[in-house]
Amino acid sequence: MKSRTILFLVLALFSEAIFAGIRIVVLGSSTAEGAGTSVRRNSWVSRFARYVKTTDPTNEVVNLAKGGYTTCAIMPNGTPDYQTNKHFLSVDTLRNIDKALDLSPDIIIVNMPTNDVSNGISMQVQLLHFKTIANKARSNGVKIWITTSQPHNFGEMYQPPYSEFHQPDISKQKFRDCFWLLSDEIMRRYGDYAIDFYTGIATDDGYGFIKPEYDSGDGVHLNDKAHAELFERVKEKVVLE
Repeated sequence: MKSRTILFLVLALFSEAIFAGIRIVVLGSSTAEGAGTSVRRNSWVSRFARYVKTTDPTNEVVNLAKGGYTTCAIMPNGTPDYQTNKHFLSVDTLRNIDKALDLSPDIIIVNMPTNDVSNGISMQVQLLHFKTIANKARSNGVKIWITTSQPHNFGEMYQPPYSEFHQPDISKQKFRDCFWLLSDEIMRRYGDYAIDFYTGIATDDGYGFIKPEYDSGDGVHLNDKAHAELFERVKEKVVLE
């Protein structure tokens, strides 16, 4: 009887040790899913998942991201559908903040860069969604990091140098301007818990195009080189403890 009790305690301690690592859940859209990379293992999330294993083999990253999603999809269960000019956007209960919390994470990373603006959701609403999601994570004792927006060409070719007589399409430029404004506001609001996915990825001329060396070729998604840079920024900011 005594030996069985000792064995049970040893097994319990061993089981606890197996699951003693840090669990990180990623909520996001196509960038977090890995769109634009030559192979998905080159995405920033896959790189980060491999990195956290090197610090402790029991650490893990769970990626709930899905291409095309907006912040509406990751809002808490019961959030009403959001109506845009085009359609209704609903919560996905399999990929939202509640699902993330069901996985008992230590850390959540939210990577929702451009789809809100592209779907007609205002910057103010997107920031409100981030606040709701961050507050829910924190109220459950979970640390949360928010990535900024990232550049997006909006179907327009980057043709520098620009001048008084050669300017980008103003109807598309207003959207690109939203991305840097949103990025600045996220950095201001979340500080150490914000990750800059904009600066240095966007062109240096202030027009907010994707730098050619980081463009996957579609003017929307980022390539392997860009994802390697995003990974370094995540690694630098997210504290594994």
